Amino acid sequence: TLNGSGDAVFFANDIGNTITVKGNADAHHFAVKSYNYSTSELLVNTTEPYEGTVMLHEVPVIFVVTAESNWSITFN
Repeated sequence: TLNGSGDAVFFANDIGNTITVKGNADAHHFAVKSYNYSTSELLVNTTEPYEGTVMLHEVPVIFVVTAESNWSITFN
């Protein structure tokens, strides 16, 4: 599990097929986007508090989190 606050960019190489994302308790804009060699995916994009599991289609992945408050991403 990665925990953060605010914007972040990170690389994850050895991960499962899904991630569980939790964040945006303050109900601002919150987005999680993934990038790999051939595509990008908008995994989460909301202005509401969020908690859910999303599918990853390809790895390795670079993740970009846009947030104004605390968040966590758990690799399943």
